[in-house]
Amino acid sequence: MPEPAFPEWFDVEKALRLAERASGGEAEVYASYGWVLRVDAKAGRVERATRRAELVVGVRVAVDGRTGGAGGQVSSPSGLEEIVEAAVSIARSSTRDPRWPGFNPTLGSSRVPEGVYDEATAEADPGELAGILSRAVKAVADAGARVSEAFIYTSAGVEAYANSHGGPLESRGTGFTAAVEAVHGEGSYYDYVDSTRVEAERLLEAAPRIAGRAREASEARGLDEPLRGMLLLEPREAAEVFSVLIEPALSAEAVIEGRSPLAGRLGQQVLSPSITIADEPSLPYRPSSRCFDAEGHPASRRTLFERGTLRAYLHTYYTSRRLPEGGGPGNAVRARPWSRPVPGASNLVVEASNVRGSIEDLVAEIDRGVVATANIGLWMSRPESGRLTATITHGYLVEKGSIVRPVKGVSVMADVYEALSKGYIAAAGPSECRGSVCTPALLVSGVTLS
Repeated sequence: MPEPAFPEWFDVEKALRLAERASGGEAEVYASYGWVLRVDAKAGRVERATRRAELVVGVRVAVDGRTGGAGGQVSSPSGLEEIVEAAVSIARSSTRDPRWPGFNPTLGSSRVPEGVYDEATAEADPGELAGILSRAVKAVADAGARVSEAFIYTSAGVEAYANSHGGPLESRGTGFTAAVEAVHGEGSYYDYVDSTRVEAERLLEAAPRIAGRAREASEARGLDEPLRGMLLLEPREAAEVFSVLIEPALSAEAVIEGRSPLAGRLGQQVLSPSITIADEPSLPYRPSSRCFDAEGHPASRRTLFERGTLRAYLHTYYTSRRLPEGGGPGNAVRARPWSRPVPGASNLVVEASNVRGSIEDLVAEIDRGVVATANIGLWMSRPESGRLTATITHGYLVEKGSIVRPVKGVSVMADVYEALSKGYIAAAGPSECRGSVCTPALLVSGVTLS
């Protein structure tokens, strides 16, 4: 299959000029074209494969400080014209922003990250993916559980950005995601792998662990009594904590609007001196890696916490003009191509000193506490205060350095900044990347568990 390319009738620059003429002001166009191939399994059997391709276009315009955006799936020039008309109508009826600085004037691209586009993944066929999924289903069954639901999907696409100051910029990328939920009796466990290339072996290595944890979950129960002790977060759980609580607080927009506990703390020691956090857009084989952000600004590494000291925020062009301290633009993301850009990380990389060789080494340091391997409800945590709340759906009770039994239904409450500063004990490698966060396992103390 050839590399993904926009349909012949669609041209980003022509779409931009159309939007400029219709609005009489500035405009930007963000477009993506690609396909997704997905294979599903249910009740232990591979059931279906589906493929879809789509062109999605987002247009935003600015007229005298009034901005508006519209977009969606497009299949013809008339569809593009409708999007432009809608964006202009929304802008003209919106409230004027006296601080509007215009669209990002500094367009450019940094070096393309290694492996961001993988030809073999772009050419993957349904039979290949079905074979991988069948092997994973069998591995779960061989380990004493069964698959209730599983899927693999691969994607390949091209994105382009242009605004009234320049462009277009283009980038191509591929993606691979595989997820398995195993059940045993009343217990279940879910996990996934993601990359820009097909990584069958990672999935097959994970399958027996997923099955084993489903078996354990069928025998797990809650704590016999509440305790205040140590919490060991496996990399997947640690990644969720950073994604839900730390990344939103690093947003310069949240700082400006008074929604971040990190406001006014640049240059202050916030986390343990053992922890450094950076936004790293050039990680190899990661779906969130990029050579330019969602405003067309060149992407580059930004250190956010250096040995626990807050050094920078995540910025769009707009927020960098409103809040010049704490870094410049380059961290814009969008929920959809036509959405207003907001600050967000590409890959939030957590680096730690005081690192043990393995998670087992961290377990040996726990006097009394819990290892967390899966949770629900973390989204109810409060990034504006740093309050962490969640329920551990799978984990282990640890006493005097040894795992006692599996647990579930364990409520967790903590101040994430206290836990990652005064409560931080150690980390354990290797780091794992889940979604847009890469982190080792982390052991903290002073957590309330019930």
